[in-house]
Amino acid sequence: MGLDMYAYVDRPKAIVIGEPEMMETVEFMYWRKVRQIHNFMEHIWRNKGNEGEFNLVELDLDKPILDTLEMYILNPETHIDDAGFFFGNGELSTEDIQDTMGFIKTAREEVEKGNRVYYSSWW
Repeated sequence: MGLDMYAYVDRPKAIVIGEPEMMETVEFMYWRKVRQIHNFMEHIWRNKGNEGEFNLVELDLDKPILDTLEMYILNPETHIDDAGFFFGNGELSTEDIQDTMGFIKTAREEVEKGNRVYYSSWW
């Protein structure tokens, strides 16, 4: 039980000559109970006018959101804090920061290629 968080990319499958282009969805990041990132994503989602429960929804990530996430991760004083049993406790670990920075780099590359990158969570 708890907060499981994922990032996915939708991109074209390898092309077979004579067959229509098909897309594949690939999970390329997983976080466990890293509430600061989840809270950031929920904040973005709500600022887009969404209401209700931020669970099992897809939030498309574009370059401006990724740039803002990078600034957010690197500045702990900006973290939106909502600790709890399901969402974890404590500060972002060095590993969480490094993993998230790696995610941002990869996500930017996928967005530059024109692929859809998005976040989802399940709790």
